[in-house]
Amino acid sequence: MSLLLDTHVLLWAIGKPDRLSPRVANLILDSNNELSVSAVSLWEIMIKSQLGKLKISPTPEYFEFQLARLGVRRVLGISPSHVYTLLKLPPIHKDPFDRLLAAQCVVERMSLVTADPVLQQYPIQSIW
Repeated sequence: MSLLLDTHVLLWAIGKPDRLSPRVANLILDSNNELSVSAVSLWEIMIKSQLGKLKISPTPEYFEFQLARLGVRRVLGISPSHVYTLLKLPPIHKDPFDRLLAAQCVVERMSLVTADPVLQQYPIQSIW
């Protein structure tokens, strides 16, 4: 299964795995699943860290170590097709980072791993 981790799921997997649902914890541990993280999430973490909303030091080395530890196989970049797909999605979520994650799931045919009930309203496969 091809899975894109929402930003909060990535943060929980790194530092608070007890916040993950049992299903999600098992999916992350299953090496048959292809785990991906979006550059959007890395960007969001950097911004929130710089604003003092997160208590982590998101250096490139920190990200590389944590992503490898979790078994993340790919960091998904932002392509024009991801951005253009935003035009096809209803403006359900007000957070631009989350809307782009939904668009990436549409284009890449991935399931989004998220606890966010608003994101679960998009026409994508979501898992929690």
